[in-house]
Amino acid sequence: MKDRYIVFDTETTGFGVNDGVLEIGGVEYQAGVRTGLMFHTFIRSPACTIHLPSWSVLMHIVAPFVFFVAIHPEAFAVHGISAEDVAHAPPPFEGVYNFFKWVNKSPLVVHNARLVVALHSS
Repeated sequence: MKDRYIVFDTETTGFGVNDGVLEIGGVEYQAGVRTGLMFHTFIRSPACTIHLPSWSVLMHIVAPFVFFVAIHPEAFAVHGISAEDVAHAPPPFEGVYNFFKWVNKSPLVVHNARLVVALHSS
């Protein structure tokens, strides 16, 4: 669509570059006017990349449900997202894929970009 763009925001487990994404939200604008179409997903962020032997099929099934990035109390105070909120959310690759599928090549505008840049520049 011509003149379509998406304003999006994320919430994370903390305020550092190594913290995981917990939520992605987007709002569609058309020619500068909010259309009312929105995207939202929680994301279940893994704590770490776990390298398991290929024979360990059970661990590949269980690991995504066991190992999570802890949500820092300071971040929880800002967004209020708890471990229970994201316990059954899709994994990062699925949540991000769904977001970009919805965006469909439209330009992206980062909500509160100054804060995002400052957090990732420190």
